[in-house]
Amino acid sequence: MDYDLIPRKHVDPVRRLILRHQTDIVGLPWDNYSDLLFIGSPDDLGLLAKAAPWVIYKRNTTGDWSQFSELFGMPIQEYIYDSDDEQSRQRAIEDAANIGSLAQFFHDEGTKLNFIEAGNKTGSADVYERLCERCNNEISKLVLGNTLTTESSENGTQALGTVHKKVEDKVAEADKRYLLDVLNYDMADIFARMGIDTSGGSFCFPEKKEIDPTAKINILTQISRQFDLPVSDDYLYEEFGIEKPADYDRLKREREEVRKSEKAAAKRLQQQQKKPEKEEIEEEEEDPEPEPNPEPEPKRKNSFRDRLARFFGKAPSAGQF
Repeated sequence: MDYDLIPRKHVDPVRRLILRHQTDIVGLPWDNYSDLLFIGSPDDLGLLAKAAPWVIYKRNTTGDWSQFSELFGMPIQEYIYDSDDEQSRQRAIEDAANIGSLAQFFHDEGTKLNFIEAGNKTGSADVYERLCERCNNEISKLVLGNTLTTESSENGTQALGTVHKKVEDKVAEADKRYLLDVLNYDMADIFARMGIDTSGGSFCFPEKKEIDPTAKINILTQISRQFDLPVSDDYLYEEFGIEKPADYDRLKREREEVRKSEKAAAKRLQQQQKKPEKEEIEEEEEDPEPEPNPEPEPKRKNSFRDRLARFFGKAPSAGQF
């Protein structure tokens, strides 16, 4: 598939003509071409027409600024010679040519050159700079929808830069959707003439979610640990822009073998730590040591009747003293 783009200056969208020269009055009608597609509105001159005044202002201001810098930013070579001595004049011209590209003024003693300067040179230079900056800002807002993504500002912060970046992304997304509308609707007949059937589908583009890489890593870690969901290695390589090694399969097998050996060693160590504890428990159960003075039950120990019996001695029977 290929296409030929007709220059805009050779197209008359109102009368639907293709002009051989941009100054022609008559031309070839569009109806002679069955696979011709015009994108846009015939009455809309586009963003270039809106940006043209600012471009012209900037170009003229830059030229004036350059002349101002040349006149008042560099010193002027002044050569004074005697009006009757032509050789002195020639030597002065030769000396000036060997020095550099500074402005030169050759005159005799009776001639003077006066520069009428502005009251404030710095203020005059700021006028040119501010006008150029204004033109740049207007062009940036017209094309990109913001200013802080191309130039920094004295009052600009990271928050403002983030907001302006979102506006620029929205403008780019709108342009993408405009192209999708052209492909899905305006180009359908041209695709059919070329033998491409697009009736069963539609053109689309992948929409990427704007997530910080650090936050994305945290999300993937939680998905893997908490939800126990496997994550594709190819997805990780593509998502974080990491180049996949050429011997990926071999490295993957070696990693798996190392992990298996580490798990087996950890399991053996855990079993060895649990085995002595079981042997000690069995020995205690086989040879229990009898308690010499078993403690009474809590209820009996704290009974009032027991305490009273220990206080009074046993009464003697008849005939016993």
